[in-house]
Amino acid sequence: ATAASVLVWDHILTIEREVRYIWFNKGIRLRSQLLFAMNRYATTVMILYMAYVIIILRIYTLWDKRRKVAYILVGAFFTAISITTAFTSLFDLFIVVMVTFNVLDRPRTFQVKVLHELQRDGFRMFLGLFCRQHISQG
Repeated sequence: ATAASVLVWDHILTIEREVRYIWFNKGIRLRSQLLFAMNRYATTVMILYMAYVIIILRIYTLWDKRRKVAYILVGAFFTAISITTAFTSLFDLFIVVMVTFNVLDRPRTFQVKVLHELQRDGFRMFLGLFCRQHISQG
């Protein structure tokens, strides 16, 4: 997730120069523009999807590597991706729900608070990703 954030931030910082020097420069050939686009944006997409794969593996591990949970997570991911990218925030919400149910399902002692377990299991990270994506699409 950190690499994806840094990469997106780099895109934001350099978009003005990219447009000026790559897209509106008459001296650059179409082939060079296509190679630039593949290098810049295909890499970004791959890193973002790898972040989701890491999140899926983390949730799968939290659920004690249950096969049923793996099917649910992978099915939800591909459903969210296949519908459209705009609905990917639904997958983020689904991940938050899975973490919440996992925390509530775990037996805990009197002194361990649910909020501590949610924080430990990455609830803030998933909520942050959900909010970031939801705000950027709005």
